[in-house]
Amino acid sequence: MFPVIRAGYSRKMASIWYKKTRRDKKNYKEIYDKKFIKEVHKKGFLCDTLERYNWGIDDLDNYISNFDYIYLEPFNNSFSKWLQDIITTNRILKDYDSHLRKVFYSIVQRNGEKLVLNIENENREYTVNDIIKTLMKEKVLQLRPAFWLSKRARYKLEIKNSNLYIEEKKSTLMDLKKIISELDDVNYIVSEYFDITYEAEGLLNGYDHYLKLWIANDTGNTSRILDAVMHILWDEKDNTETIRKQKESNVNLDNGSFKIDDKILTIENWNLIKDEIINISKTLNKLTYYTVSIAIKENGDFKILSMSANPLLPPGHIGNELNNYLINKAKDKNENRVYTFKDRVNAIKKSRFYKYTEKKAKPGMRPYMYALWLKSVWDDLWNTKVSLRKKIWAWKRGFLSFRIEQYGLTEDNYKEFLSDYNYHWLNRINNAYQIWINDKTTFRYILEPFKEYIPQYYFSIFNRNGKTEIEKMQDCDTKYEANYDGIIETLKDQKILALKPSAGTHGDGFYCLTFENGEITVNGECKSKEQFIELVESFKSFYLITEYIDMNNELKKIYPKSVNSIRVMVINENGYEPKIMQSYMRIGSSRTGYTDNVGYGGICVMIDTETGEMYNPETIVEHKFYPCPKHPDTGTMIEGKIPYWEEICEGIKRICRYLSELEYLGFDIAVTNDGFQVIEINIHQDLHKVATLDKEVIEFYERKMRNKLSMGDEK
Repeated sequence: MFPVIRAGYSRKMASIWYKKTRRDKKNYKEIYDKKFIKEVHKKGFLCDTLERYNWGIDDLDNYISNFDYIYLEPFNNSFSKWLQDIITTNRILKDYDSHLRKVFYSIVQRNGEKLVLNIENENREYTVNDIIKTLMKEKVLQLRPAFWLSKRARYKLEIKNSNLYIEEKKSTLMDLKKIISELDDVNYIVSEYFDITYEAEGLLNGYDHYLKLWIANDTGNTSRILDAVMHILWDEKDNTETIRKQKESNVNLDNGSFKIDDKILTIENWNLIKDEIINISKTLNKLTYYTVSIAIKENGDFKILSMSANPLLPPGHIGNELNNYLINKAKDKNENRVYTFKDRVNAIKKSRFYKYTEKKAKPGMRPYMYALWLKSVWDDLWNTKVSLRKKIWAWKRGFLSFRIEQYGLTEDNYKEFLSDYNYHWLNRINNAYQIWINDKTTFRYILEPFKEYIPQYYFSIFNRNGKTEIEKMQDCDTKYEANYDGIIETLKDQKILALKPSAGTHGDGFYCLTFENGEITVNGECKSKEQFIELVESFKSFYLITEYIDMNNELKKIYPKSVNSIRVMVINENGYEPKIMQSYMRIGSSRTGYTDNVGYGGICVMIDTETGEMYNPETIVEHKFYPCPKHPDTGTMIEGKIPYWEEICEGIKRICRYLSELEYLGFDIAVTNDGFQVIEINIHQDLHKVATLDKEVIEFYERKMRNKLSMGDEK
């Protein structure tokens, strides 16, 4: 490992390469001599690759090496999650649903049982009986893992002569119920079934085949196909065993031709297919490099079979365009490689902390959450005015010491409250589909059917290949360009915009942009165009430019500078009957400026979930609650009913039914003069005044804790 580390690569990279070369030596020691194997590895290749591509050692300088390909991983940013599972991809690519596998039901694990959820989100319970009803109509369906690349079991469900067949075997409803109840604890779907076959008459004599394409989204908002391989599959009998065989052939990207058994064949409507793949890629423009496999129909239409944001190289031949693209990417990354001693130390610290978490934390606690807990304890130690004896008493029982006074904790009653430690441990309550709402960009794509309730999204700003890129989003007018001039022109027309992190919390990183008297202002401070660009170029994470929400006039009277957002806790355990629980409004002040963060000096007022009436306004100073009936800056009484409260509750419930895979949601709502807008949805919301939580909420947390303990979740 040390030569790799000395060359400036990470310990993780060195470890991966060491394991691969060690395995390669073991597999090829009887075929090649040690000197040859060492030379191959020194060039960054594996003997397995030479054998697969039929390369000689003199050919290696012309191709992307195994070492560099590993070094390029991960190829994409956090938005690779868009290609994680079929439901997510379908919702991101909603405009291209004709190419997508139709999904009828989602099956998730909840409280130790399998829950059948209807994708159309009707307001009732669904069971396996409903799957059978859909099957009677569709005739054939597939029960398969939701994740694109999962190797878990798949089942063909079919109705023939009014009988149920599962994998061509005559079955009963009880057989299907048993299969579903015994599925692995991963998310499954019931979807349409289609073969991987090209339906053009006569092509390949009816052999099954599919096309796999390698796609790149490069700097400058361009998408291109780098390589394409036709896969041909057939079954051969070997005595009593049937073996699946496969051949591959690279496709000419210009004309769609490929060679099989000395025959030159051409994919019909190749240009139409290419154009549509590029159009799809423009929606996936946050992804730098990915693959898509498709089944082609005779009219040039196609269905997507699978997608991957972690592509494998083509199996038989790497095309020139793909090869050159990867070589140049590796060259750029190597030239800009900076892995300092500090990075190495941090990596070692992280590794050791993970091991420390496994030993010290409650089984199932994520290292990230354990680190937050330890940070909270550290802050509590130095910043809470409580005796050390009381602090230790609280920590041992899972509470921060200021909770003693907040909750009235005693030795007799502390078990009646959800502790800070257990709430950290409970993360994550939601399943893998929490990716839909854990950043504002994905949230906007997923909730396209509810865009009436979402602020307008104009631009996204992110770093790719060391450069800041600006891309237009769904609500940006076509007259604006995807550059700084386009942003400034939008600001001139809109007068005020919001600039915020895609994955920000607590209002951190939020900027209010205005254009007044010919000048740009950022949080009230005048900036030249150059200064504004310098600010944006300094961002390390994804940022968004969106509509700045104009708050309801009645609420604006209380405090006009912040949005004064409403937090609404929703529990949706059964997927179709969401329940609105604790609700409160956060109000900004001169101490918080353009944000309404209560912890930074804002005000909190509870909301009656039935009536929408505000009550018990308070401010928090050093973790202590103090009555605040009037706003300290405006003198306005904090009281009355939240405008549009009934519409807010109904809209939230509609969204929750659409997101039925998620059971625990924290909505941040802004009330406007015309209704309301959803700013974001939190997957593990901050809790406010746990002592006042409804009994139903406490019972929900208790069920989640019992379920987590019963599963022995140590991941």
